[in-house]
Amino acid sequence: MSNIHIKDKLSAARQDESDFVNRFNKLMLKHVIQIVILSAFTWFVTICLMNTVLYLNDIIFNLFKKNHPLFFLLIFTIAVLRSYLYHKPFFKGAFGDGATDTIKFLHNTYAKDRTKKVIKNELMTLQSITLGLKRVFITILTIGLGGSGGLEGPAIPIGESFGRGFAKYFQLASIERFRIFQMCGIAAAISTLLHAPLTGCIFACEVVFAGHFIYPFIIYGMVGSLTAFILSNHLLDHSGFLLITVNHGQAYSMQEYLYIVITSSVVSIPSGLGLIFILKWIRHIMSSLNSYLHAPLGALVCYVTALILFKVYDIPPETILGVGEDFIRDVYNGTLEPALNFWSILALIAIAKIILTAFTIISGGSAGMLVPSILVGSATTASLYHGLILLGMIHPSATTYSLFIISGIASSLICVMDLPIATIIFIGETFGRPYFPAAIVSVIIARFISIKIKKLTD
Repeated sequence: MSNIHIKDKLSAARQDESDFVNRFNKLMLKHVIQIVILSAFTWFVTICLMNTVLYLNDIIFNLFKKNHPLFFLLIFTIAVLRSYLYHKPFFKGAFGDGATDTIKFLHNTYAKDRTKKVIKNELMTLQSITLGLKRVFITILTIGLGGSGGLEGPAIPIGESFGRGFAKYFQLASIERFRIFQMCGIAAAISTLLHAPLTGCIFACEVVFAGHFIYPFIIYGMVGSLTAFILSNHLLDHSGFLLITVNHGQAYSMQEYLYIVITSSVVSIPSGLGLIFILKWIRHIMSSLNSYLHAPLGALVCYVTALILFKVYDIPPETILGVGEDFIRDVYNGTLEPALNFWSILALIAIAKIILTAFTIISGGSAGMLVPSILVGSATTASLYHGLILLGMIHPSATTYSLFIISGIASSLICVMDLPIATIIFIGETFGRPYFPAAIVSVIIARFISIKIKKLTD
């Protein structure tokens, strides 16, 4: 998503006329029912994707600990298969993080050199639901079987494809309605994964249009997000993205605000920006190699790195491969194994996660950067916290520790995703209302510095 400029998002937003057309502002019962059906389908497929990936992660990481040569043979074979599928026209559009291409695709529906009729005809003829299912399959092969990355990146094209498919099935008359369904598909998929309905809706709007919010997209997007949220609660008794406890009250001291400023400025910004810069560096390296070698090389790097860290530092492979949600939960709750809860080990985990996620994405896998950026931000700030304790600069405290972690997560997210409003809402929905101030301060500082750094490196 870092490849999409804000000017492109705002340009598309300025061309959208949904807010000025009365029939798009009305909450029509027929379309609400259709969006509920779309969102329920998206929720079901996304839940299947998530549970399959987590189930396979448990299997292969247990295999790694029992027989790591067999683990390597398995992930290398899968990588060769992905490399083969990558060159097949049938799987075109099912690889990479998918978010950037999806946003560009939505922006192209506002192209001035084509009429709405031409654009709609193109939307009607392109693959939709089948493309989303192909993306699901490749994502399982990537993250479920040894890759490193998040599910939220692939969820964006999956949700958009389903939204477009249902718009075709319901034979919607206008391109504006097509866009609403596409956005609702994205919102439902993100809400399912994060178990945060408001975040899912705002995420979908902000990722496409930046700071310009178009009310029909928000209103219908809320319907899609809420449908997924309700289904997760009532059919699965979903406990949320993370099982966490709130360790801070509503009030902040000036010293705590200082901790937030220091954390955002010193630690989480380099960790967040590191994902972007490492991606560019690895993309440059991979561009000189035959594309058939990309996936096998990525698998080899993941295996060798995981094996070295496991043998030398006793770092479990699931902390740097797979999704990593359990590690994030343990870091925040302070329930890490003692061997991992040391500043140098946490820093090593953050660096390894950056490199392996970048290799997974650039080597042709289907993975995203949202959850990896959360993991990197939390691990890096936990490392800083323990380092400052060793230096005698701060005293151990559950409330201080939680502020460090929240600040690191928010700062890392804003550096990678550049979605300030969605980031703040996500922190509040996931970790609790008391952390809104920490998220706001972190987002302001991290975004200001990251923009400055990006301009210097462009």
